[in-house]
Amino acid sequence: MPLREEHTIYLVITFGILSAVAQVFAARFLLKKCWPKGVRMSMLNKYATMTAIVLLASTLARSTAVLGVFGGTKAVGEYLKLNGVIQEARILLGGNDTRAEDYYRSQKPIYNNSTDFELRRSWAQIGFPRTDATWEELISFRVQRMAEFLEKDDIRDFLIEKDKCFMYNFFKSQGIPFVPIYGIFSNRKAAASSVQSILKSVGEGENSMIFIKACHLTQGSDNGTLRVQGSTVSSKEGLEDISKWITTKFDQIPTDNWRPWSPDMNKLLSTVRPGVMIQESFVGPFGDFFGGYPKPVEAKVEVIWGKAYLSFLHDYKVFTFRDGTTERYREDLNGNVLHNSEPDTQLSWLYQKDYMTPVYKLAELVAKKIGIDQIRVDIFITPGSPDRPVVNEISLASGVLYRFHGPRMARLWIDGHIARGVQQSTTLTARNSNFWLSFLISGGISIVVLLALGAVMVVHNTAGLLYQTTPLKGKKRWRVWKVQKTW
Repeated sequence: MPLREEHTIYLVITFGILSAVAQVFAARFLLKKCWPKGVRMSMLNKYATMTAIVLLASTLARSTAVLGVFGGTKAVGEYLKLNGVIQEARILLGGNDTRAEDYYRSQKPIYNNSTDFELRRSWAQIGFPRTDATWEELISFRVQRMAEFLEKDDIRDFLIEKDKCFMYNFFKSQGIPFVPIYGIFSNRKAAASSVQSILKSVGEGENSMIFIKACHLTQGSDNGTLRVQGSTVSSKEGLEDISKWITTKFDQIPTDNWRPWSPDMNKLLSTVRPGVMIQESFVGPFGDFFGGYPKPVEAKVEVIWGKAYLSFLHDYKVFTFRDGTTERYREDLNGNVLHNSEPDTQLSWLYQKDYMTPVYKLAELVAKKIGIDQIRVDIFITPGSPDRPVVNEISLASGVLYRFHGPRMARLWIDGHIARGVQQSTTLTARNSNFWLSFLISGGISIVVLLALGAVMVVHNTAGLLYQTTPLKGKKRWRVWKVQKTW
């Protein structure tokens, strides 16, 4: 029988309760012997109970979507309705969405004139699946419709993102500032032979480098970017490795797996022609080192109906907003699970000199040039030059987790279509599936994954318990040096 919404909710609640109990006992068992005396187990119980339902629902949704046991990847409505349950659970357990709602209300008047935005016809035809659709469901629906348009009418608007060579040629033709490129190549031999001469022009300094990008491999999991130091020019083996990498990437078929929209997206990606582009490096601010080199500050800006709503600085786990406020999310229970944030101070230089206003304007320019209702524009910020941001890339199917802001952004996106008289589509249909098979398989996977994940997270989140190894009477023993509660 079809797996209906009420079934998914019952399933989540049932396994949430079972997982909460199982996780408490499993965590107690694993840590019982090493837990310091004098520290009450109630802290551990509180952690396990609060996170079990949220983690379970998330894992359950992913496992069932991957297995295709309920709804299928084209019927993402069933799977993504779990997001509403998860958000409610977060609020129930201590998450606070007041900030997201207040910000939404302050920005909503700006979108009242969304009908004035010049929307390209092919994007207008996509529409929306339901008036209460989630952000992720809207993304999935877009991908599904793009696959339909490709099959029926050979419409390839998706190339604006899925082919970096096409993307950068578009930027150039529209006068959009971007990180300069040395060349675009559709031939692997031409690309490989050009690398050496380009490296010579770059020089062999410590910060001299270039980036080689496979234009058709736009997903991070495809590893389509290679960073090359200028000093490689003097290494025969290094140049040979680059040539092998280019050859390998030309033959690699792009994929976007482990997402609810994977089958449809992979249909699109299979039609993208391979290519390579060689790009200049963009050095980040002083002292900002990620992975051994100064990495640029990149703002991932969400633009809806031609207006920037927020930006996400991924490397810092920070959101910035049009009203000048910020939200930082820590890697802990409060930030990752409950989605509670704190103001950011690390990037104060961005706000003091107003780097973000030009960033938002550039993102809006890109959206208007493409004529698209929603897009994420990734922009590099130039230290010392607030008025010189440049575009890195764009995304039509963003996988960013927007916390409590996601549902509000989805509302703005849908409202814009409704204001234009667009009716919800009926093309997103669920396929039949066996409820009990879904129940057993997804539940079993969820419990196993959560028990392992829960144990790891319990240990990780007890960082406030500081231990020190000290020799006592010639023997090394664990001794509690200082105990600090993190609650």
